[in-house]
Amino acid sequence: MFLRKVMIGSMLANCYIIADEETKEAAIIDPSAEEEEILRIVKDNDLKVIYIINTHGHMDHIGANAKIKERTGAEILIHEEDRNLLGSPVKNLAIFWGKMTKSPPADRFLKDGEIIPLGNLKIKVIHTPGHTRGSICLLVDDRLFTGDTLLRNS
Repeated sequence: MFLRKVMIGSMLANCYIIADEETKEAAIIDPSAEEEEILRIVKDNDLKVIYIINTHGHMDHIGANAKIKERTGAEILIHEEDRNLLGSPVKNLAIFWGKMTKSPPADRFLKDGEIIPLGNLKIKVIHTPGHTRGSICLLVDDRLFTGDTLLRNS
């Protein structure tokens, strides 16, 4: 599995680029900002972005959804309980930082236990409500991507 962590945006959110090394199919998890840096990594590694997966709908996890979707054609995936956060700067908390961040609507809504195929990889969705009603973790092989389900120093 190809895995690259990028800490981006004013809140230094963790964004992950994962891909199947054989097929080069990739997913970007939580692209909060700096889409050019994310897309540079994609290009430099000759990856094909299939999915943008948001672990929840807050601004610091969805900020680059629109531009990455526009440039790659990737599908936006989020848990169904966070569907209303994508298009609302009030609900996704952007307005509290003086921003009007919105995301295009999701192409698909995720459910607990669902398996997302990515080349030869399998991404398991684990619904972990708490931070938001639709917070999810993603399990790929022996790696768990937690979004804000687990926050450092909190």
